[in-house]
Amino acid sequence: MPDFIRSLPLTGTTVVTVLAAVGVGCLLVLVAAQRPRRDRRTVGRLLWTALVAVAVPAAVTAVAVAALDLTLVEIPVTAVAAGVLLTAALILTGTAVVTRRSRAWWTVFPSVGAVLTTVLLVNAGYGMFPDIGSLHPEPSYREVAADELPPAVADAVPVDHWHAPTTLPEYGTLTTLPVPAPSSGFHARDAHVYLPPAWSASPRPQLPVLVLMGGIPGSPEQWISRGRATELAHDYQRKHGGLSPIIAVVDATGSTWGDPVCTDSPTAKVRTFLSRDVPDWLLSRFNADPDQSRWTIGGYSYGGLCALQVVANAPDTYGGFLDFSGDRRPTDEHRKHDSTVRDFFDGSEQAYRDANPEHLLHTRSDDGRYSRLHGWFIAGHRDRPAVDALHALSSAAERAGVDVSTATPRGGHDFGLWRDALRTTFPDVVRWG
Repeated sequence: MPDFIRSLPLTGTTVVTVLAAVGVGCLLVLVAAQRPRRDRRTVGRLLWTALVAVAVPAAVTAVAVAALDLTLVEIPVTAVAAGVLLTAALILTGTAVVTRRSRAWWTVFPSVGAVLTTVLLVNAGYGMFPDIGSLHPEPSYREVAADELPPAVADAVPVDHWHAPTTLPEYGTLTTLPVPAPSSGFHARDAHVYLPPAWSASPRPQLPVLVLMGGIPGSPEQWISRGRATELAHDYQRKHGGLSPIIAVVDATGSTWGDPVCTDSPTAKVRTFLSRDVPDWLLSRFNADPDQSRWTIGGYSYGGLCALQVVANAPDTYGGFLDFSGDRRPTDEHRKHDSTVRDFFDGSEQAYRDANPEHLLHTRSDDGRYSRLHGWFIAGHRDRPAVDALHALSSAAERAGVDVSTATPRGGHDFGLWRDALRTTFPDVVRWG
């Protein structure tokens, strides 16, 4: 496929404007396909169509917010508009077929157009596929089964002393495998690990690590498929002799909808998993850089706050963090403080405060424990709760001595924002390593 076609955008204001015009055009054609009467019945039918077309998506949105504990900012306006378009198109197509029968066969064309426009509007809202090329991405890695991956070696060398050999593989390696959890016992889903071409060399360089986590609902593979993390690493290693950070996408929830609050509790020891089990595994299995101050941990939404929780509670485990659209403080799936304290901190407000990153940054920085940390906070300008959290937490982190950067680009609470956020911060991740 030619590059100019692959680069055609599927998101953005211009794309949404064009799609909206196409959608309205399809509806006008379907309105014209109704039985050619201007009586009260026809006008009434069109008014009911408009009412139902608005009411159905509004009801679905209300149910989703209530049942899935979402906020309105997590449902893009374009997705709701797509629902209105689809509902109206289906009703108008149905009435045209019923009232005009055989003469309405051609309405299949505007109907199909409306359906395709609906799909594209939803994609534009959530930013799942940013351009034509992302529908069929070019390879940025070769996938290798875990049992075919070379073992750890005893002669790995510091990356600063490593020299690239004459030949290296063109692509890095992506593998999927479980993370041993001897310290936490946490039952995590398999991790996805990207290893740059340099990792396959002999001697092997000890590479820094970027640990990434997802949100709720979510799965580790989303940082690969939607976040395009491996593409960033691939582009970087091509220009730097096969070198790039190891990227380990790990599970911090235990299931698609799980919410263990990223702490150690009677439910699960997630913080121990991320601060001990994951680093120990990366060191022993992948010969990662033993200087963990050169590592970064990050994530979006739940994963963003979780990254901050880990470094605030255990600042010696990672040197950097990325908090994309994270909340201000830990809460359970119901977003209730009382049930969070009851279920995850044995009812102790003091235990909750001692694990809350904002409290720790305010009260535990006198000994300089946070002064070597680097961090990024990024939230979409429409994501008001995340922007408020960004201001509060970045201010607390800065006062605690953390080297802080912030950004509130245009966007909401979706992968379009998080993908761009990772692209923005990746140069710093490399620099910190």
